[in-house]
Order: sequence, then C-alpha cells, then structure tokens
Amino acid sequence: MPSVPDDDALRRQFYGTRDVRSLYPRVSENHLRYLEKWGLIRPAAHTSRERFYSFTDLSTIKQLAG
Repeated sequence: MPSVPDDDALRRQFYGTRDVRSLYPRVSENHLRYLEKWGLIRPAAHTSRERFYSFTDLSTIKQLAG
C-alpha cells in the first residue's frame, strides 16, 4: 500500500493553502474553493489539514488576485 506524503513533503513540491494566503492575503479559502468548483484551479494534492496547488495554479491565482 503506497504511503501518503506528509504536509512537509508536499510543501517542498507544491504551494499549500497557507502559502497562497501569505502571498495573496485577499484570497480567502472560500475563494480558492470557488475557483476549484469552476475548474479554474485544481489541487495537486491534499491532506486532512491542507490543499496543495501547482505552480500553474499559483499563476492563475496571481492573475485573479490582481
């Protein structure tokens, strides 16, 4: 059975919700879920505590936050 990576391992490869919020404080978690709902971004991974986004998703979030 494959092991599930922990938050630290995922954070080395992707941008967590906390990272996104620190870069773009006006973007709330509700806003991120809304963007997911409409297919504009898609979490690359998630744990019970946090969602993780790729650089491509971060670029989309940056454009929408501006």
